[in-house]
Amino acid sequence: MSSNIGIQNVLQYWMENTNLSANFIYSTVFPRVDPVFADFPARLHPDLVKALHASGIRSLFSHQLTAWEHAANGENIVITSGTASGKSLCYYLPILNELLNNPNAKALLLFPTKALAQDQLNKLLALADLIPGYDLRCATYDGDTPSMHRRAIRESVQILITNPDMLHLGILPHHTQWESFFSELRFVVIDEIHTYRGVFGSHVANVIRRFNRIASFYNAQPVYYMTSATIGNAGELAKKITGTQSVVISEDGAGHGEKTFLIYNPPIINEQLGIRRNALYEIVELEERLLKQNTQSIIFSQTRRSVELILTALQHAYPDFSSRIRGYRSGYLPKDRREIEMRLRE
Repeated sequence: MSSNIGIQNVLQYWMENTNLSANFIYSTVFPRVDPVFADFPARLHPDLVKALHASGIRSLFSHQLTAWEHAANGENIVITSGTASGKSLCYYLPILNELLNNPNAKALLLFPTKALAQDQLNKLLALADLIPGYDLRCATYDGDTPSMHRRAIRESVQILITNPDMLHLGILPHHTQWESFFSELRFVVIDEIHTYRGVFGSHVANVIRRFNRIASFYNAQPVYYMTSATIGNAGELAKKITGTQSVVISEDGAGHGEKTFLIYNPPIINEQLGIRRNALYEIVELEERLLKQNTQSIIFSQTRRSVELILTALQHAYPDFSSRIRGYRSGYLPKDRREIEMRLRE
């Protein structure tokens, strides 16, 4: 059974089940959009082109080419194309292209979570492995990094992947140990900048300003490549975080398949007080059909406690599927998180 057929069966079941259908207060369907392709730029390193071909990429999306053109001009960019539109390749290409031409160049990649950092590490290494005769020195540097590995990373890494917390606590206070890295720093990537808002966002902005001062001390003037969800003020937010002007790339040449968007409101169980049924029970009921149709799904929650509550409730309600229902949150051991990430990808 294809995943599309499975999803259609799930939607049909939800809409025909009177206990569920009345609670869908909004629904819309986003139609399929065809991609807009562009040729590889002429200045792209031939070995990088070979790697892209080997990975099955024969052309770029239009927004990826636009990002390349601005990056080639040394401009800061913020990319706001849709989910799964290839935003990562917008900064992979200029960074790897520079490293192939200048092995001493360095890049710093900041991600809000360790999961994203690990995902990007795997993608970068997979692409670099396809470059003929090339050995990319790329590593994550966070709380999971063994202390015995940290010195080697500081001294030889080309692409450093970390998060704002580790930048603040583990790198900037010890910048003299990172002199070789800072002095050759060319690029800074800040992924998911829309997560840096409110008080937390102001803290991150101050960390970046401190980072800029230290980079300037080592005569480094890196360019910023940023990505964001589709928000209306991406350029303004990017400036508040980095203190620099950026070119906003909002076009999306990737295209996408048909998407169904639904809003579900739990039913009222006390009309006098306006109390609704706990969303946890609704999640358990909605997930049943997804499991039985073998349809992969992700449930997001705000806290570690609620993740564990949902996980326990689902595994108790559907013991036959318990091995296929996994939690994922901070606090898990690194080896457990890597195993969960691998199973999700595969």
